[in-house]
Amino acid sequence: MTKALYFSTPLENRINPTIGLVTELVKQGHQIVYFTGKSFRKQIEHTGAEFRPIPKETEDLLQSIIADPSFQELQKTGFTEDILDKIMTMFQLQESITDFILKDIKDEQYDYVLHDAQGLPGKLIANTLNLPTISTWTTFAPSDKAPIQNNNQKKTSIFALLKETAPIRKHLEQKYKVNLHENLMLCYGDMNICFTSKTFQKNAEKLADQFVFVGPSIADRFDETEFPFDQIRDQRVVLMSMGSILQNQPELYQIAFEALKDIEAKVVVSIGKNLSFNQLKKAPKNFIIQDYVPQLEILQYADVFITHSGLNSVSESLYFEVPLVMIPIRADQPAVAKRIEELGAGIRLDVNKISPQQLKEAVLDVLYNPIYKENGKIISQSFKTAGGYVKAAESIIQFVNRKQKD
Repeated sequence: MTKALYFSTPLENRINPTIGLVTELVKQGHQIVYFTGKSFRKQIEHTGAEFRPIPKETEDLLQSIIADPSFQELQKTGFTEDILDKIMTMFQLQESITDFILKDIKDEQYDYVLHDAQGLPGKLIANTLNLPTISTWTTFAPSDKAPIQNNNQKKTSIFALLKETAPIRKHLEQKYKVNLHENLMLCYGDMNICFTSKTFQKNAEKLADQFVFVGPSIADRFDETEFPFDQIRDQRVVLMSMGSILQNQPELYQIAFEALKDIEAKVVVSIGKNLSFNQLKKAPKNFIIQDYVPQLEILQYADVFITHSGLNSVSESLYFEVPLVMIPIRADQPAVAKRIEELGAGIRLDVNKISPQQLKEAVLDVLYNPIYKENGKIISQSFKTAGGYVKAAESIIQFVNRKQKD
């Protein structure tokens, strides 16, 4: 039996797209040993994979760094000393995860390694064991793999990140005898699976030899969250979620309360686990607020999705032909929002300037102007024809079979 090790950073946006893929690989006879955080045990075990947790204290610290509020200001502040220190700690944690897994599997044999595109431990483990790697990308594919040319030495630039992380990159290269991309946040594999379509990926034709575009991985997450679906049937529905990392936005939810209290729609809001209901004023009567909602199921009822523009969330929305109002905050979110705006499937708002009136106008425009939904259908069709997790699994199996024959 072909056996693989999978490492994913313990975050929903990295793990959710892998659920269908792993389920399909197991179905096709591959044995998958999946390393990630303990909080994802149930989802991973449902796939049929063997779940193995990384140390809980490492998971908690890694998640706290990634969710740190200072990263929300990155677009304005750049890479400050504080942010650079946190990034360095994150890479040190990934080194400790690598050593933990290598020790755990020292008497085992594997045929290949899967890891998420920021899953540095997976790449280091594969190189140590001399195994082929498959990287799964839950972001847009980078435009090229070439080294970044330094034409800006400002402390707030990406070059500050590259300069500060150069010593740990060299340390890791020497310790694990591997060549790493100068940006340690980009972990290419021998094969790269990107969970979007060629239509949605900008300049996809230039990346065809580097990436397999399979569209979003829409699969049962075995979600047991209770939700009053009877309250959203047979009426217009607006869903609002700011992602699993950035949901601690009490001011933004208050703006939504004021903006949408009088519209003829039921407004469903997922506030996340880091925000308490006590931090919010009393919600209007047309709102349903929960710390977590079954997003895939609700999107099948929704007419508009208010989102932070994470690629997973917008892909799920467009898969179900739901147009968007986007409030990007950090990382790749502005680029994702810009792409949707270019394709005419949503409206982008500035998180630093948003007002109740702006949000209301945007929601009503998307709700009642059919052009947004029509353009969303075009993207949705590209997702559905790309093949999803079944195409991803087929591509991986073919790749592994070729490697085993070499």
